[in-house]
Amino acid sequence: MSEMSAGDWLRRELTRRGISVRDATEAVGLKSTQAVYAWMSDKAAPTDEAAAKLAELLDVPEVEIRRRFGLWVPEDDQPQRPELRDELIELRAQLKAILDRIDKIQGRQ
Repeated sequence: MSEMSAGDWLRRELTRRGISVRDATEAVGLKSTQAVYAWMSDKAAPTDEAAAKLAELLDVPEVEIRRRFGLWVPEDDQPQRPELRDELIELRAQLKAILDRIDKIQGRQ
């Protein structure tokens, strides 16, 4: 099975986390959703600044965004256990969902 494109990955991650394109646009500091849609359709890559903000929004290492979109990555920044990366991302998303449910049950939202 081939690895999914950067745009498909971004679309999946936003969906998994319940983040709309509009929310991503605002979090990255853009005025229009056009750039995010271009990233998701593999027509463009985020700028260095946008990659950093996108990594923060998705709670993934910035190098993850940079690698997926073909941006410059320092040579010595190789992941120790790349096979665990997606599993850790999934676990973070599950933990956030659980914590959100707890807050909702306790009436905090």
